[in-house]
This record gives sequence, C-alpha cells and structure tokens, in this order.
Amino acid sequence: MKLLVQPATIQCTHGAPLQVSATQMLVKIDGQPVLTRPSPTGGVFTGCANNNPQAGLKPCISPLPAMAGYSLLVKINGQAAATDALSGMTDSTPPAQYRVAQAGQLFVSTGA
Repeated sequence: MKLLVQPATIQCTHGAPLQVSATQMLVKIDGQPVLTRPSPTGGVFTGCANNNPQAGLKPCISPLPAMAGYSLLVKINGQAAATDALSGMTDSTPPAQYRVAQAGQLFVSTGA
C-alpha cells in the first residue's frame, strides 16, 4: 500500500475529486506532505454529478471519517498515515463511497 500525499486523487463514486489539505508538514515524500488521520475529513468534493434535488438526490460535498485505509505501522506526530486503501462514505443522498484513484507518489509503500 502506498502512502498518500497531498496531491493524491480521491474520488466519490460519481467521479468528483476531493480537495484535501495535509494536516502535517513534518514528513514529505518528493516535497509533498503525507496525509494522516483525520484526512480526508475536512476536504470538499467538487462537481459531483449526483445532483437532482427534485428527485431527492444530494451531491457529495464532504467525506465522512474514513472507515479503512490508515497504516497500522506508520505514524506521524502520533497520527496514522493514510494509504491508497483509504475508503469511506460521503454525505450525499443516497450515501456514496469514496476511494483513492492515485496515491500522489510512487516511491513509498507500507506493509500495513
């Protein structure tokens, strides 16, 4: 599993990208900060296609806390590092999932 860095591509089920900022600047890979818990909480999805209020559809705006995908081995300032296995649900109606499309770096992996 690759560690996630700030330019990682995380998308909702509908393909909308998540804009997320790193919560730490101590550890970087190729000049980019590694994402840690609680990321991606606090990020914002842009351009979600699940948008039809008349039909009861609400677009993905915010990610809910991740259900999986934090390293069991790598911690930065006491916070688990995020990996490319990161996944969770969004605040859309009906609920949708988000997943990592690209880790944002190709150099560093973790076993767990």
